Amino acid sequence: MIKITYYKALNHIEIDATDVEAGVNELSVNVTGRQSIENDPEKLPGDLVNLAGCLFNISEKNNKFPFLRYPSPSVVLLNSDQFLLFSASVFLLPEDSINISVAIDDVAASAAFTVPRPVKPYPSWVWVDSQWCPPIPPPNDGFRHSWDEASLGWVAA
Repeated sequence: MIKITYYKALNHIEIDATDVEAGVNELSVNVTGRQSIENDPEKLPGDLVNLAGCLFNISEKNNKFPFLRYPSPSVVLLNSDQFLLFSASVFLLPEDSINISVAIDDVAASAAFTVPRPVKPYPSWVWVDSQWCPPIPPPNDGFRHSWDEASLGWVAA
């Protein structure tokens, strides 16, 4: 999950990507006039936040063009009284180097991170072409097999 929150009262943008993982990640961009959203993530009625110049980009580190941009170039945001401004699902590959940049109401923030590899399923497996692979390929005999780490081989399931 990638969570971005703009705190108008603090003039601060927080980018939290601590729970990001390879595969589909939920992304949310939130705005609030409060100093904190702990224990009560909903905004107070009438809590209007200026969104002039709001721009959000996610791009691969070596790619200058974003693969996700909000709002689209033809849209101009003025303000909002909603907590959730934008949400999307983002597919990330292991070891992707990601840059996030956010600008809202003359406040800017950015973050960079590398998508972690999935958990290694067995000690003997090796990382090849963005996935964990066994030291020997599974048999292609039409039967189900499972990996046996003790014998470092495949056994019929």
